[in-house]
Parts: sequence; C-alpha cells; structure tokens
Amino acid sequence: MQEDQPHLINIEQKQNVMVFWQGFNIHIGFDPVWLQEQGLVHITVQSENRQRIPVTETGYLSAYFPLDFVSEYASIEGFVIEWLDEFAELQEWQDYYQASRQLSLF
Repeated sequence: MQEDQPHLINIEQKQNVMVFWQGFNIHIGFDPVWLQEQGLVHITVQSENRQRIPVTETGYLSAYFPLDFVSEYASIEGFVIEWLDEFAELQEWQDYYQASRQLSLF
C-alpha cells in the first residue's frame, strides 16, 4: 500500500468487536498502537466458550500482522471473516467440522 493512500480501518484506535460467523460467536480485539513503530498490528480472536474455529484449535489466537496488509480492509471484522473463510476451506477444518456435527454412539 502506498503512503498517500488512506487507511480504511481506523489505525489510531483499539477496537473490540464481536462477529457471528457460521454459527460461532467470535470476539475480535484489534490493537494498532502496541507495535506501531515496527509496522505491526495485534489481533486477538476468541470464540465463545473457546470452541475450535478454523484459525485456532484452542478457540483463542493472538497474532501480529503487517499494518499495510490489514489496513486495506474496510473493517477489522471484514479482515477476520475473510481469514476465517480462507482457513475454513482447508481439508483439516472440513474434516473436523463434519466429524463434530455427526452423532457418535461411542
């Protein structure tokens, strides 16, 4: 991203939001200030009741992303939803999701 282009996500303010994605309530934390000097933003993702979601087996993830990569999105919610959608296409998630939806007699 070029320096003269405006950022779409508010990179000056911490945000805590919740999204509903494919049956999961997901809390998102966004901190653009913590490592701003290094050009990184901090994002946390936590599913309600720490249920497994495509980006984390434990239901919680703390990650750092380059500011330029994240700032191209209209919202932090949009970034995380696209991230979830991308990982949801992986075979490992597909297998887990299908198995978790089926009843087991044992």
